[in-house]
Amino acid sequence: MAHNGLGELAPLEGEIADAAAHYREALLANARSDNERAARVTELNLALVLIAQGEFAEADAILARAGAFLVRRNRIALASAVSVSRLATAAGLGDWPAWDAHFARLVDHPPPIDPDTARVAEAAGQLCREVGDRARAWRALEIARRTWESLGRTDDLARCREAIAALGDAA
Repeated sequence: MAHNGLGELAPLEGEIADAAAHYREALLANARSDNERAARVTELNLALVLIAQGEFAEADAILARAGAFLVRRNRIALASAVSVSRLATAAGLGDWPAWDAHFARLVDHPPPIDPDTARVAEAAGQLCREVGDRARAWRALEIARRTWESLGRTDDLARCREAIAALGDAA
């Protein structure tokens, strides 16, 4: 569990590569202890770091496993958070049918109100914007905007609103 905590602290200190290393160590420790729940949390954290590093294929493989586990356990809110993360991996991989499928899941099962959800939705929006897909960028950024707004995070909300405004009339 210590490595998971160190993984959470590392990005705050600008050490994203260290975060990935700590999460990988935590996964090994979780495997030795058969702690399935802790392993899933660590996998989700590792996937977020991999997305930030642009390692979309590895992140997506981790998210697919974690998402399937969460659906089997009827943890729909967390599975929805995985769908938001997979918007970013699909955008990073240019897999637009997958992006659409992940987004469609969110219509019936909105993601949890959580800073990680907002951050990864913003990342997905920026990845879509970078390839000129303003409509998908707007949809992802709207998830982030609603989440930041619900959290009362005014600085993050303002940044997100600027990104949406920069898209123009994309809806």
